[in-house]
Amino acid sequence: MAASGAGAVIAALIFGGRQQWHKRGLLAYGGVLISGMALLIMPFVSWAPALIGLMVIEGFGIMIFGLIWETSLQELVPEEAFGRVASLDMLGSFALLPLGYVVVGWLATVIGGKITIITLAILVLITIGMALSVPSIRRFD
Repeated sequence: MAASGAGAVIAALIFGGRQQWHKRGLLAYGGVLISGMALLIMPFVSWAPALIGLMVIEGFGIMIFGLIWETSLQELVPEEAFGRVASLDMLGSFALLPLGYVVVGWLATVIGGKITIITLAILVLITIGMALSVPSIRRFD
């Protein structure tokens, strides 16, 4: 898990100071795509250095999405509504994590850890494909 954090720090250092984002929609969901691909490959790799590298890539991709998401919220949400919107964003993002952990843990117990990772990574990739099929997301700059 530290490798994921390292990837996130690398992405934050590279992209965090950007004043302008171009093709935000493609870049954000491209980051999640990178993360999903890394997760999909993990169950097929047993060499520890490769797994560490995949976790770095996973963290890097998720951080790109997170940076663009937070920047976009700050730019697009009116100041008088930002507190409420940010609160709902945090509620949806963090309050539901324990529920996700329970569901994923249960699923891994029922069908196995590798199958769970593969299934959920494929679900991420399908979701990204669906999101990128929306023209306004692809055009979001």
